[in-house]
Amino acid sequence: MKARGWIGLILLALVAVDAGAETRLAMFFDRPSGYLGEPRQLVIELRTDRWFRQAVSLPQLSIAGAVVLDLQGSSHSYTERQSGTTWAVIRRELLVIPQRLGKLLTPSLSLEVWEGRAQKALALEAPSIGLEVEPLPQMTDSRLAVGTALRLSEQVSQTESEVAQGDGISRQIKIELAGNVGMFIEPLSMSLPEGVRLYADRPKVQDHSQRGQLLGQRIETFTYLFEQPGEVVLPPIRVWWWNLTRQRLELAQLPERRIQVRPLAEPSDAEVSPMAWWWLLVPMLLVGLVLLKGLNAEQRCFVALLRAARCDDAAVRVRVLYVWMDRLHGRPLPLRAALRDDASLAEEAGSVLAPLYRHTPKTAVCRTLSSWRWCCWRRRKLAAATTSAPGLPPLNGRSDPAPGAEPRRTS
Repeated sequence: MKARGWIGLILLALVAVDAGAETRLAMFFDRPSGYLGEPRQLVIELRTDRWFRQAVSLPQLSIAGAVVLDLQGSSHSYTERQSGTTWAVIRRELLVIPQRLGKLLTPSLSLEVWEGRAQKALALEAPSIGLEVEPLPQMTDSRLAVGTALRLSEQVSQTESEVAQGDGISRQIKIELAGNVGMFIEPLSMSLPEGVRLYADRPKVQDHSQRGQLLGQRIETFTYLFEQPGEVVLPPIRVWWWNLTRQRLELAQLPERRIQVRPLAEPSDAEVSPMAWWWLLVPMLLVGLVLLKGLNAEQRCFVALLRAARCDDAAVRVRVLYVWMDRLHGRPLPLRAALRDDASLAEEAGSVLAPLYRHTPKTAVCRTLSSWRWCCWRRRKLAAATTSAPGLPPLNGRSDPAPGAEPRRTS
């Protein structure tokens, strides 16, 4: 009986302890008011002095008349100790950027959580809260970049101040705004002098976190095309913005740029455009290549003929001779494979190739072509020999017999 009494007292103590557990759900702004376009932090916080039995995900909110951004991507959990009590905390921080004047209201928030030794889920609710949005002083009708610091810089593709007519210069302008996001940096307005054409690329908008501070960035690239000669003055680039630290309107600007545009040089009548030379040179090169190809083919056949002149096979010598004659005279001659090798054919081929025996040394053929004049002389001698030599052998190895004569037999 005594053991049962002690167990009952322990259970009553645990129930009393759980009854004293505290769980809170809160939602609040870092400041209750702000300027139009000024980022404000909205905090959703769930805490208990016990522990959470299940994972809890705090929702993403949407507010009418404002842009809500979650830069951290999700909620984070931690523990903290206050006045001797240890709290388990789940926190989510949102960035609210007002887009209209007046009072903005957040929706109410309801959650069910399991904490401690509770037998059922605990229903929690956070009421709606408001944010008063005020206009920027001195500039009630304009939309300005709002932040703690603004930096304006540029990069130019050409550092020289003189260009030729028709040339272009690329100019990249970077705007960095601390304490805000890049999507709320207004596009640049450009004014151009006469004779200058502007081409703009798609802007690049990026956001960074530098040492816990939000940094928005907008990069715009322009290309200036100069169409008229003379001095061109590109006006300065000005960006007005509201400094939240100093609570005043400030101006960031880039200085003006002076460009001297040279006129195009007009070609004189005596000068010929390089393109005209190309139009004359290309056909000449094509004709030369065609002629050179034919000349090289005849040259190769002639070198083969020089080699065949010292060959003992009469059939080979005659075949190579007719191939070279085909290239020399420019008319096709039919060739057949059946060539007879007898004394008459060797004698006839030898009489045709006699000049080669007299003028071709026993050295390599490539060394015999020592000069172009000598080579041309030998070709003329050989051409005369092939034209005047009687009784060239038939290519098919047969000659037409005379009427009544007995046909010749091949061996």
